[in-house]
Amino acid sequence: MNFGVIGFGNIARRFAQSIPYTSGGRICAIASRSLSPEDPVLRSSPGVRLYRDYGALLRDPEVEAVYIALPHKLHAVWAVEALRRRRPVLCEKPAALTVEEMEEIARVSAEEHTYFLEALKTKFAPGLERLRRDTALLGPLRTIETCFCYDASEERDSFLFDPAQGGALNDLGPYVAGFPLALMSGRAVREISGALTRQGGIDLHFQAALTFEGGVTALLEGGIDQDRARRAVIRGELGSITVPDFHRLTGYEIALEGRPPILRRFPAPGDDMTGEIQALIDDVAAGRIESPRHSHADTLQILRVLRDIRADGASAL
Repeated sequence: MNFGVIGFGNIARRFAQSIPYTSGGRICAIASRSLSPEDPVLRSSPGVRLYRDYGALLRDPEVEAVYIALPHKLHAVWAVEALRRRRPVLCEKPAALTVEEMEEIARVSAEEHTYFLEALKTKFAPGLERLRRDTALLGPLRTIETCFCYDASEERDSFLFDPAQGGALNDLGPYVAGFPLALMSGRAVREISGALTRQGGIDLHFQAALTFEGGVTALLEGGIDQDRARRAVIRGELGSITVPDFHRLTGYEIALEGRPPILRRFPAPGDDMTGEIQALIDDVAAGRIESPRHSHADTLQILRVLRDIRADGASAL
């Protein structure tokens, strides 16, 4: 499948490194307003066309699917434009900034019968299904803790610090909320509370609690103001599971009372982005318009949770 890439910052470079590990994927075109024609990516791939206009890439008849790696506020508009041209879309997270934007994406995807997937790589990690099964070892679950914080203070000119699209919730919320929502799939969220640390219209840090039906509580933390260990901890009556770098989920450790630790590792071809790219290729070949592993409804659920965290946190400021 021939991919056109819209936007070519650091994450798109990682996409370019990941796609050779897929079965049938390749980049045929890049649309970027800043990429140099002498860039090593283009010099090493002379058949890849460079466009300065995003729309021109979508008009390229060789482009069979689109990967969108633009700043957050441009995701929805170019996702809709690509879907209207019946190009399957893999869009970086967050797929949209509002519930209403994602509802439009889902509507256009259905109208055009064209595939759309938010690039939430956690859902395509090879160990996720095994982790879901292993939570049964813990007995009745009590809490799921997720923490993803990093220091972005040197990136003050980044869109991360643009009040119209930046902040920790938009950037990290899909990971820290998406993980417990994936584990608790099928259980409704009964209560949401949140606390924000804001500066200049930007949420630099957030903490939140989600209470699921059945009483399990997810404790979320994300920030662009400090470095902390990125991990998830799942606790039950009989023990816990610690997942380092849970957003990638390449392994975890199970600690049960009175038993030696159990280590799980999940080697996979390529890297943590390869799975989501392959999912698009396979799903489109199967005639689907969304992924059974990360559906449009899943993306909407995350956005609703983030909206409610923001509203509750803002009310307490």
